[in-house]
Amino acid sequence: MWNRILAFAAGTISAYITAVLFISQLNIARITELGFPVSFAERIATLLDDIGGMSQVYLPLVAVALLVAWLFTGLLLSRFVRPSALLYAAAGFVGILAVHLLMNNLLGIAPVAPTRTPIGLLSQGAAGAVGGWLYYVMVSAAGLGNGSRAD
Repeated sequence: MWNRILAFAAGTISAYITAVLFISQLNIARITELGFPVSFAERIATLLDDIGGMSQVYLPLVAVALLVAWLFTGLLLSRFVRPSALLYAAAGFVGILAVHLLMNNLLGIAPVAPTRTPIGLLSQGAAGAVGGWLYYVMVSAAGLGNGSRAD
């Protein structure tokens, strides 16, 4: 059970950091489009600040989205197909996209500015895919199967 919890934490944190990396750099891209130069050091400082600053609001959203996506995937896979990294990555992609689309459509807000554009939204899905891939790799390496049974 602890290996599965560790895999969930690692997958979630990797997805979160990847998502924040995309958010920071897409926001900086908008600033540079306005003609303001941004140094590499400023990019790194912004990324580190965003990782800490977004953790209280965005990290829990990512964690809940991935928990639901991976639990559903594990249950579905245990009944129909053999688990794979691609399926867990796809679940992470869809889970993160679902959070953004639901918040935008139900509440009328975009939790992070770059998700107002297709590339920003897809970048967040890609971050979920990174987390899903890592989750699957860690669960498989621990010999825990598809993540659907209790250990």
